[in-house]
Amino acid sequence: MSLKSKILLSTLTVLFAVPILLKGNEKETCLNWEKVFPRVDSRLSLEVSSFHLLLVPPSSAMMQSRRSGELVAKTKGFFKLENRHLIVEFDFQSDDPDECSHNCKDQSHRSNFSVNPENAYSVCFQSCKSNAEFRYGKGNFKLPLTFKIYQDETGSIRIDGLRYRDPDPIPGKMAYIFPHYFAGDLVGCAPPDIDWGESF
Repeated sequence: MSLKSKILLSTLTVLFAVPILLKGNEKETCLNWEKVFPRVDSRLSLEVSSFHLLLVPPSSAMMQSRRSGELVAKTKGFFKLENRHLIVEFDFQSDDPDECSHNCKDQSHRSNFSVNPENAYSVCFQSCKSNAEFRYGKGNFKLPLTFKIYQDETGSIRIDGLRYRDPDPIPGKMAYIFPHYFAGDLVGCAPPDIDWGESF
């Protein structure tokens, strides 16, 4: 094998190995987080009941969820250390609280073959959005989210939702509530296949 080929092979090996090593280090850091909590010294990919949270020092955060009924698009936020726990905050926005787009896509694919799937989707979507606007009195939501991550007396890491409800609901209508509610839920390490993209 020529020197040029050896250099190319070595370069490719390193390029393919780096993401695997990073994932391995990330998992190891997460598994050992209890020992250094609340410090966040390197990137942490966390999971709470199919809700995923990414913490990247010194203060960046991101959340997402792909579970039907609790869909959350990738949303950037920040975290800070406060009295031996972490406060994580996001400005969350939604214009589809009932997941009409997702649910109607699924429903239109399962509809009767004699029905045009595009028409089935359109009818479903309009009906779903109308129902949501009737229930909440509006179709767009902006709400500040605040989570507290703390360590309990056993050393387990847990999360509470401190702010998760629409702060400005329409009088006489339901208040929109963020689909993930936490009250002392255990925080674990996210699976290695969670895609955060090149966000930070």
